[in-house]
Amino acid sequence: MVRPERKTIALTVDLEEWTVPQEFGGEPLSEKYSIGISEQGTYRLLEILEQESIKVTFFVTAFFASRKPEIMKKIVELGHETANHGLRHSPLKNQTYVEQLTSLREAGKIIEKKAGSTPIGFRAPTLRIDEATIRALKTLNYFYDSSILATYVPGRYNRLRAPYMPFVWGETGQSDIAKPLLEIPISVTPILRVPVGWWWFRKNFGQRVCQLGFHALWRRNQPVVCVVHPWELVKPPSAPSIPFHIRFNCGERSIEQLESLINYVKKVGGKFVTMSWIANQFYDGV
Repeated sequence: MVRPERKTIALTVDLEEWTVPQEFGGEPLSEKYSIGISEQGTYRLLEILEQESIKVTFFVTAFFASRKPEIMKKIVELGHETANHGLRHSPLKNQTYVEQLTSLREAGKIIEKKAGSTPIGFRAPTLRIDEATIRALKTLNYFYDSSILATYVPGRYNRLRAPYMPFVWGETGQSDIAKPLLEIPISVTPILRVPVGWWWFRKNFGQRVCQLGFHALWRRNQPVVCVVHPWELVKPPSAPSIPFHIRFNCGERSIEQLESLINYVKKVGGKFVTMSWIANQFYDGV
């Protein structure tokens, strides 16, 4: 069990090429635009984090890292943690164990080369994982995963029975793998499973419910894990394939929400931590 020194929260950043249009049936954007919108948002985000003296964890796709190595170097120079977000922003689920093992290994090598830092954590694109994913991560000696959102997301998954707090994955038929793999879920409320750490919920419903959820977790000595995408901080195009609920509150409004979240956590005496910090606290407390 994680037993934080005080109220702790990990801001995690999914840094990827922008694939929202094709996720909703539209045509893929040009590489220049899909990378550019995340690049623009990342520089704005790094400014905010530096001003607030906050260190976060960036889950980065190898595709983005290979296209923007200068951003990767800046992230590491500023003291942030880099983690694996796959080769590209497309689901791993339904790939074989060998396929996932190969792609995760390749992605990790690319991220390490571009950032100069070895990733020890993973978050799956679109949060789609299966038993093969966990086996592959264990084989590659990853320290933690953060691909679980323990709630029901229509059209994607129903994880209402999944643990909402950090837990260790059990063995999955690989008796030769001794190293445990910690799962650090994205935050939901303990009872109703409201996804208070998920970017979509925060962006569309505001901060008040999220704040209540944070305190529900802190009262149980659990860390809060929140997700933000750099592209949220940029106004997206008004294309037919991009639903209103995705475009809603992007740009300046999302920047205001992020700054409000940071100010609130500081106001109540919270501490911003990285995902590897949470993982170390978990194992120290076992």
